[in-house]
Amino acid sequence: MTLSEQALVAARTAAQTAHDRCATARDALARSVDDEAAQLSTAIGQILAEMVGVEAQLAIYDRLITPHRKLSDAYDVAVEKEAILKDKLARKRSLEAELEERDVVLTALNEQLSHIIEQFRLPWARGRAQVDPDRLTPIVDGLPFAQRGGGSRTAVAVAYSLALATYSLENYAGMPGLLIIDSPQKNFGKNDHDQAVALRMYEWISRYLQANARRTGRHADFQVIIVDNHIPDDVRPEIPTIISFSSDTALLEDIPETV
Repeated sequence: MTLSEQALVAARTAAQTAHDRCATARDALARSVDDEAAQLSTAIGQILAEMVGVEAQLAIYDRLITPHRKLSDAYDVAVEKEAILKDKLARKRSLEAELEERDVVLTALNEQLSHIIEQFRLPWARGRAQVDPDRLTPIVDGLPFAQRGGGSRTAVAVAYSLALATYSLENYAGMPGLLIIDSPQKNFGKNDHDQAVALRMYEWISRYLQANARRTGRHADFQVIIVDNHIPDDVRPEIPTIISFSSDTALLEDIPETV
């Protein structure tokens, strides 16, 4: 065998060896890739399974969170209501401490009503006045309020309203310091007796307002509004404020003639 042939054989042998090594390396690489791919596939499967489990848990949490939030909101409302209730109970106890016994209030109202009725000097009446403890309506000389009529009924109604207002004012009963009397002379007759009662009614109101004007504090907030087309001339100068309305100075202006 010539030298060239020997070199060729050696080259072929080396090439075959290299080829075999490449094949071996390729097979090893393939096995390694397959193993890693299998491991990766297994890991991915585990991750997917865990994700399914997490999503299931999240779905459960979503179902639970709504009633939990409602319960939390209800708790917050309950706490707020409890605070309001405590304030109201404290206010109730405070007001109860200021309240007079019912009999005490009725006794004071009876005295005030009797005093005003006495000052009005109703015709043909002794002036014995009291408040019906059951109906809380005025009784004068034993005659229930519903059985009265005309100017006498109006005078008793005004006297009772004044008694309630002045009692509230002087005893800090928490009532508004406002009394509105609408057309007190509407049911009064034109005879001397009724007109005299109307005059005495206005005189008492005027004297009380003048005395009250010198007071301070809560008394200063007391106001009486009387709507009357025929205020007696004898007391008009003593009334602090008189506002007159006519067709030219109406209380409500720009009212259409027809509706």
